[in-house]
Amino acid sequence: MNTVAARLLDLEEIVGAGFAGNDDEDEAPEAVLQRLVLDVETSKDLRRIDALEAFCVDYLQEFELALYMLQRKLDLHTAALVALEHGGRPNAEDPDHRTRSKSSEIANTWEKMAFVTEKQGKFSEAEAMHTKALAIQLESVGAEHIDLASTYNGLAICLKSQGKYEEALATHKQALAIKLKVLGPDHADLALTYHGMGVVVDNQDKFEEATDLYKKGLGIRLKTLGPDHPDVGKSYNNMALVLKNQGSYEESMAMYEKALSVKLKAWGPNHSSVGTTYSGMAVVLRRQKRYDDAMAMLNKVLEIKTKSLKDSHTDIAMVYRNMAGVLYDSGKLDESVAIQERAVDLMLKTLASGHTDVGLYKLYLGELLECQKDYPRALKLLLEAVECLENLTQNGEQPKKRIFNRTRDGKEAVARIRALT
Repeated sequence: MNTVAARLLDLEEIVGAGFAGNDDEDEAPEAVLQRLVLDVETSKDLRRIDALEAFCVDYLQEFELALYMLQRKLDLHTAALVALEHGGRPNAEDPDHRTRSKSSEIANTWEKMAFVTEKQGKFSEAEAMHTKALAIQLESVGAEHIDLASTYNGLAICLKSQGKYEEALATHKQALAIKLKVLGPDHADLALTYHGMGVVVDNQDKFEEATDLYKKGLGIRLKTLGPDHPDVGKSYNNMALVLKNQGSYEESMAMYEKALSVKLKAWGPNHSSVGTTYSGMAVVLRRQKRYDDAMAMLNKVLEIKTKSLKDSHTDIAMVYRNMAGVLYDSGKLDESVAIQERAVDLMLKTLASGHTDVGLYKLYLGELLECQKDYPRALKLLLEAVECLENLTQNGEQPKKRIFNRTRDGKEAVARIRALT
């Protein structure tokens, strides 16, 4: 049985029978996907649609199909809202209760569509979707309802991804104000917003501010959840990240080890969040020039990813990219090129040619090929990468310092090769 069909059978156990619907164990993945479309077209079961959408995003990375499913869900919610507004039977105690509830479900669906669109690298479109969700929430539940906090947080993350750091921080603060008023200063949900704010200022190289925010989140989680809760492990991970960014590698590694201990105890060795911690540890080890240890750590990540994801998943490509960097630093150029070629191939199987990661991965492969003196291939990839990244910055999708810097690197590499050839 192919992996797509196998995972779909696993999904049946969660949501209910009927997803597989075919006794052919060797059914092609394309046929499985076609049946998913037909299922969504005929189903009014929102739970089934939710499960299929999550399956398409998290496992298959079929983002357009996921958006199609979410549009189907949005249509069902909208039709139900119209029915309520034109003769539906409202709740006897609160005549507006069902209308408000349905409006919130519509807003939540817009948010999910935004998250999927972000995965495609279409951040301006995603921002518009988050804004749509926010407008619906403001109209249906008011400016101080707790549901708005998560909507503000989602919008802030999208703004951060576009390099709009001041807007992102201000939006996180709106979420924080609501949570403080409704939940109080010690509620566990505040830690998530402090984390989001920490990520923003960390991206601005404001490491002390980031550390303070992460510490606030960690303190709340320790107090409300206890030292063994997996969210505490995530906070340790955040602390390790900012320490690494400051060059405090020994302290960073100690914090990663705390995170790993908590996560292993909570989830076991094969959880994706454990892989996230191993990845962070590998970066620290690489910067300490402990290349064999870094590769060993990345092999652990790869083992976790290949157990739970399809072969062409972009998370696996990211592991290959990190491996390529370690191999290059350790003087193994040919091996580095080979594994970066695999990373680029995987990205191209899943993402559009204009996606940020496709541009960045092609750029790195082009740089490696330049080192190999394979100038024709290097020049082709570098030109494609520069065009991709320039389009993103000109369209306002990714105006981040890193993208600008890497675009400049690509142009400089192109100039070097042309001067030699």
